[in-house]
Parts: sequence; structure tokens; C-alpha cells
Amino acid sequence: MSPTYMVGLIWGRKLTVDEFLYTPSISDLAWGSWYRTASAANVKNINYLMVAQIENKGTLVLTRQALDTLAPKQSELSVWPGSEFAMGTKPGQALLGSPVGRWVGYFLMQHMNQLGGTKFLSK
Repeated sequence: MSPTYMVGLIWGRKLTVDEFLYTPSISDLAWGSWYRTASAANVKNINYLMVAQIENKGTLVLTRQALDTLAPKQSELSVWPGSEFAMGTKPGQALLGSPVGRWVGYFLMQHMNQLGGTKFLSK
């Protein structure tokens, strides 16, 4: 669920245009968390971007379809380190393009300079 949706849910109403413009995206929240956690010297050294809980129905469907491609097939996500899907595969690309996965691309693109240049996802 997006931050905008959650704010509206908590407030019990839709946000006005002005309120909507000031609600951060998940990628903004992730950057703020990383920037506060990492030391200035280590801010470029990010190794993992994770999703702890998937609520979005479209992403859940794509996740289940991706799990079906594994050998052996899995019905649910497993605990850390979980399942991996290479970005060169259809399941990997589908998950990256999903409503939940898109924040990763935004995160890397919006903060390319702070992260020391172009970063790539391998899986």
C-alpha cells in the first residue's frame, strides 16, 4: 500500500491535491531510512533492497506466478534469504515492474548521484 493510500486510510478521507503533493513515495521513505542508517562514508555501499510484506494484490499474483517457475515450485515466499529471480528472466522483470517492485527502480534512479553512479539489479 502506498504512503498516500495509508494516510488517507488513517485520516478516513481522500487527500486533497495539496496534501497529496507532500506525501512521500516508498522510494523516498526507503532513501530516508538508508541515509539515516548508513554513515556518510558508507551511503554508496548499499547491497540489498527488500520488501518485508506484500499487500498489493497485483504484486501477489505476479509473485505466485514467479514462484511457480522455480524448481521445485513453491507456494509461498520463504524466510531470508528467500527466493531469487534474475533480472534477465521474465519473472524477475515482472516483479521489478510490479507495483511493489517499481520503488526499487525509482530509489536507484532518484539517488544515483548520492549512491556513486549507476547501480544495477542482478536479482
